[in-house]
Amino acid sequence: MIAILGKALDASLAKKRFELPEGGWLEIDGCCESPRVMCEAWAHIGTPKSAQKNKVMADAMKLLFAVSLAPGNQRLILAFTDESAASHFRGDSWMAQALKEKGIDPRGRTQYRWAGAWSYRLITARFELRKEGGL
Repeated sequence: MIAILGKALDASLAKKRFELPEGGWLEIDGCCESPRVMCEAWAHIGTPKSAQKNKVMADAMKLLFAVSLAPGNQRLILAFTDESAASHFRGDSWMAQALKEKGIDPRGRTQYRWAGAWSYRLITARFELRKEGGL
């Protein structure tokens, strides 16, 4: 999924581990320095249940934290393998609104095909991060 997304974006996406300022680490599913992209992927088929929705929002929070550790502009992406899995994160749910408030543009979605069977829905965002301002 990450490799296909990378190809579509003309980006070499690879896992990246970030060392945290107060110890510990976090890992992002796909990162690229040029173009500057960070991506978390969710390979779930079907409508998400409550705990699954929370997992996606935790991934969104992880992206927001990771972008604060990497200076400069980043394109942040939540990638979904299924339209019904992604649909809750668009529209009028509080989760969709929270993503939008943080700059995630649900209208920026693009559909990709893989092996003629799986569709990929991407919620993309462009974040401008200034060290002095943060998010």
